[in-house]
Amino acid sequence: MARRLMDLWNEWEIQILVLVSYTLQVILVALARNRRLQASAVRRLVLWLAYLLADSAGLYAIGHISLSSRLPEHRLVTFWAPFLLLNLGGPDNITAYSLDDNRLWLRHMLTMVVQVLGAAYIVYMSATANGTFVFIASLLMFTVGAVKYGERTWALKRANLESIRSSLNKACGKEYCYAKPKGAKGKIDDEALQMTAHSLFYTICMQALVSSSSPTKTSLGEDSVHVMKYTFGWQDMWKMVEMELALMYDILYTKAAVIHTWSGYCIRAISPLIITAAFLLFQFSGEDSYNKMDVVVTYVSFCGAFILELSSLLGAMGSSWTRAGEGQRAWLPRLHRCVNYIKLGNHTRWPSTIGQYNLLHLSTRDTNELGSRAAKKIGLEDWWNKQHNKGKLTSTVDVNKLVFKHISRTLENEDSLDVLRKERGRVTLERSGLYDDLHRTIEGEFHGGIITWHIATDVFLCKSKQARGQDATPIVNAVRTLSNYMMFLLVARPYMLPGLVLQSLYEQTCNGLLDLWHQDGSTDTDCQASSHSLSRPNSWNLIYLPKKIFQADDPNSSRLPEREKLAQILLNRNAGSLNDNTARKPGLVLAAQLADKLLAKEMEMDVPDMLDVILGVWVEMLCYAANRCSKDAHARQLNSGGELTTIVWLLTEHAALFPVDESRNCALIE
Repeated sequence: MARRLMDLWNEWEIQILVLVSYTLQVILVALARNRRLQASAVRRLVLWLAYLLADSAGLYAIGHISLSSRLPEHRLVTFWAPFLLLNLGGPDNITAYSLDDNRLWLRHMLTMVVQVLGAAYIVYMSATANGTFVFIASLLMFTVGAVKYGERTWALKRANLESIRSSLNKACGKEYCYAKPKGAKGKIDDEALQMTAHSLFYTICMQALVSSSSPTKTSLGEDSVHVMKYTFGWQDMWKMVEMELALMYDILYTKAAVIHTWSGYCIRAISPLIITAAFLLFQFSGEDSYNKMDVVVTYVSFCGAFILELSSLLGAMGSSWTRAGEGQRAWLPRLHRCVNYIKLGNHTRWPSTIGQYNLLHLSTRDTNELGSRAAKKIGLEDWWNKQHNKGKLTSTVDVNKLVFKHISRTLENEDSLDVLRKERGRVTLERSGLYDDLHRTIEGEFHGGIITWHIATDVFLCKSKQARGQDATPIVNAVRTLSNYMMFLLVARPYMLPGLVLQSLYEQTCNGLLDLWHQDGSTDTDCQASSHSLSRPNSWNLIYLPKKIFQADDPNSSRLPEREKLAQILLNRNAGSLNDNTARKPGLVLAAQLADKLLAKEMEMDVPDMLDVILGVWVEMLCYAANRCSKDAHARQLNSGGELTTIVWLLTEHAALFPVDESRNCALIE
């Protein structure tokens, strides 16, 4: 049986690889489109495998075609080498899987040269074997394949941060169709806002990415500043920054930098025509002398190549990049409108989701559940806890509004941009008169401050009667969301936070909370009933069990009674009564002290004021993390959906340039 399978593979391996190559191209086109939407781990894994295998399959097949071409019954396989070369050029919506691919563009170029020479050798050797018509068709397809493969390599080179930095001055001189918003008070339509984002993309967004200094009004130039002489609501400003993030993703991870040029448009317009001409030549050559299965594979190759190239052309015409460049190319607007009419244009908004992670939620988990026990046995307990107990929010309008309001209020003062970049709670505490009492909680390592304020915030929200009564108010939700988000960054994205990664402090704090819960909380009858109702019944149900194991345990919707119980335990055990074992956890001790002080201060102030203080501290921490995070980390995270910190980073770059009229809750650009 094994021998028979090996013989079958040896005879049909090239045919199989060609079909696999086109299948992988379809997978790349389909999944890369949603890569910035924070896709699931399974989708990312499939995309990663398709990205790697697409190159491997093409390289392997081209290397073996010369051997198979010696068989007279499979002479047609030499005709597939140019098609494989075309597939190696890849789809337009993914060139780099990570930033490292851009940095290694020279390696890709060397591989390209070798493969192009190999394909040229195959085409040359088949000049007499397949007849004149097929040979001419091979030359046509080889030309398209070599050009598209070279374009991919050039796109990798253009997307390298060093290349962007060196060409930034030239890019800043680019002319765009500038947006002219209709009315000073009304909302701007998305298309006008998109053009505004394009007009400021290179001068603000890309300069902030690759330059050590922030852009200024003088560096923008008269044309770019002219674009922003209108009044923008906070939602418009936020939306514009999200659009610029989408453009940054296009430059770094797709072929956008090379598509929207004269050569890029010409390649996409001519490629389908050349493929059609090659197909007609193949038809004239006759099929009777070739293997029937080889003819079928050839037809599949023609159809696949034509469809992929046609979709590439339509995608380029429907892109907002085409609309933005119409000032230089008068013939583009009509094509752009036609393609958009049939809804083939790309989506340019950046998805708004916020990751969530809560330590009190983690500490009250059922450690005896099947998934947790299995992960512990194979040494993946930490990974399981991080993946299984995290969540995300998709409705973030209220949070965005409050964050923008705080940033705009801070930027009213002189040198306020430095405040956003250097302070992590001091300004808010000084404004409220609490700095002398609470300064210890924001000093020291940044990671430690996040842990301290996260636990204290959760305790405050659980035990404050008035805050619990206003649980649906935007400010309470914003405080809880930002607290959980900063902890999510600490646990799941530590490379996006400045300062030392204090993994030991995080583990000590988690262990301390878990000990407290096991000592006093897990014996509570009501909490046991609540916890067991989620884990024990139906635990061996064949439908319920897989869902229970693989579904994320969202910290915003589960184990709320247990978290309140643990908050009460922690509050009762203040610094004077914590036992020696718990006292060895400095983060837990400081968090207990902070929670106690916040609740005590609540008696002296109105709850909205105290909530404003806590929110202000979290927004300062968010801005500090956003501006102190390495720009390389911001760029890297774009290929996995991006983060709120990246939006806030660009938002501060924009808001610092243009004054804000808070009375109208909008950005007033002068």
